[in-house]
Amino acid sequence: MAILRSSVPVLITFSVLSFFLTYPPPLLSATAADGTELATEAYSNATDTRDYITSKIKSGGGKPETLRGLKKCLGYYEEAVRILGEMLGNLDSETFSGLDKLSVEAEGYPRACEKRFGGRSPITTRNDNLIKLANICYVVALLYEYH
Repeated sequence: MAILRSSVPVLITFSVLSFFLTYPPPLLSATAADGTELATEAYSNATDTRDYITSKIKSGGGKPETLRGLKKCLGYYEEAVRILGEMLGNLDSETFSGLDKLSVEAEGYPRACEKRFGGRSPITTRNDNLIKLANICYVVALLYEYH
């Protein structure tokens, strides 16, 4: 069972959420304030990006180093999809266990993808969107205490 944690700095938390709901990434709607909707949005983002990377690799266009980087990113996004699926399972079962840690882990994969290119990657905007969505999921996860 989850209860609202009173020791969380609620003002800061709501300020962060308010910012992202006022200036949302392209894939986040203003109604996505619910944890399950946020995780679903992040999962959808990661799945769409994984599919986009797959199509880019299959097209074979681009420099060899770019294709190598995209292949590495594909692995990162496979893991992100797996982690976000686990988050959705925890939300559906209302265990809420480990959502904060899973959010941080999910955020790490698009960061690793970006780092792989040593600068801007061909999917920087997509990486940034997933990072922001994972951060919002983390903030929402901090609102709950797990028993």
